[in-house]
Amino acid sequence: MWLSIRPFLMGKIMFLSNSINRMTKSFLLVAVSSLWSLQSLSFMAVGEKINAKILHKVEKDKDYSGTLKSLEDYVYENPNNVNGWNLIGFVSRKLGNFEEAEVYYATGLEIEPNHDDILAYQGQLYLETGRYEMALENLQKLTDICLFNCDEKIELSEAIAKYEQENNL
Repeated sequence: MWLSIRPFLMGKIMFLSNSINRMTKSFLLVAVSSLWSLQSLSFMAVGEKINAKILHKVEKDKDYSGTLKSLEDYVYENPNNVNGWNLIGFVSRKLGNFEEAEVYYATGLEIEPNHDDILAYQGQLYLETGRYEMALENLQKLTDICLFNCDEKIELSEAIAKYEQENNL
């Protein structure tokens, strides 16, 4: 979305240059650029190079077992990074370490209770461990916090539909 809106906003800011001072214009340009940059990042926040390397191994290489130790080190060094907790929870779940994944997701949600990625992945964990009702609760939370049909809500909804079909619910 930001990819298509960014040029429009930049143009509007430049058009307003006659009616706003240079400092305000610079601030607005940086703010729009920053929002666009943040929107384009997946799990990582700006400047987290180690997380980018780990993320590449997880997303592109599907190297879950090879990244677990690095993620453990990462969240130890960055305990307030909700995306680190999300990623280690995701990797643990993919490796079948459901109890650890649950702890990691819960830790992330303590930091940011409405983290949509964690809520979706935690919902999938609930389905994988036979806790259908809890997955529905997470879907409801996502419905409440997602203003539009966000990908996380759609993913969990599809996982629930598949679970219902497989379990004749």
